[in-house]
Amino acid sequence: MGLMMLKIGFSFLLLVSVHVDHAMSCTHDQIDHRCSTTGNYTVGSVYELNMESVFSTLTKNAPPFGFSNVTVGQGSETVYGLVQCRGDVDQQDCKACIFNSIIQIVEYYPNTMDAIIWYQKCQLCYSNTDFFVQLNMDDFGCWHWTSGKVMDSKEFNEKLGHLLKDLTSLATSPTEPASKLMFATGNIPYTDL
Repeated sequence: MGLMMLKIGFSFLLLVSVHVDHAMSCTHDQIDHRCSTTGNYTVGSVYELNMESVFSTLTKNAPPFGFSNVTVGQGSETVYGLVQCRGDVDQQDCKACIFNSIIQIVEYYPNTMDAIIWYQKCQLCYSNTDFFVQLNMDDFGCWHWTSGKVMDSKEFNEKLGHLLKDLTSLATSPTEPASKLMFATGNIPYTDL
C-alpha cells in the first residue's frame, strides 16, 4: 500500500498525515514552500542578523515539544519565526528537519523577508510581519493522493471529517496526555483501498 497524505491548512499550524507505509513517513521529504513579495533584506543588515538569531533560537527550542515561536528585533527590522514538528517525530528527527528547513528556505529564497516551507515532519515560517496575531489564509494548502483510489468519495470524506473532528478534540483536550503536544492519532476502517 502506498502513502496517502492529507495536509489541511487551517493556517500554517496544522499538519495532518494519514499514512499506511511507515517507511515512507521516515523521510524529510519536502511538501511545498513559498515566499511573499513583502520585500528583501540586504546582506549584512540588522534584519539578516535578527533572522539568523530567530533560526538559531528555533533550532534550539523546538524539541522536546516540537513547537516554538520567537520574535527578534524592533520596528522594520523585526523577524517573527515559528517551527512545528509533527507530534510523532522524536527530538533528533525534529531538530534535523528544522535544520534542513532553514538551509533550504535560505537557498530557495535568498534575501526574502517572508517565507514558509513544509516538510513531511516539520514546517518553518518566518516573516517581517506579525503572523502570530492574525490568521494568514495565504499559507495553507490541500494535497491528497486519493484520486482513483476511493470508490465513494462522499462516504470517505464524511468518515475522514469525523476522524479529524475527533482527533482535534483529543489533541486539544486538557485531560489527554498528548494535548501538550497538540497531537493525536487515530484511524477508522474504510475499505481495502
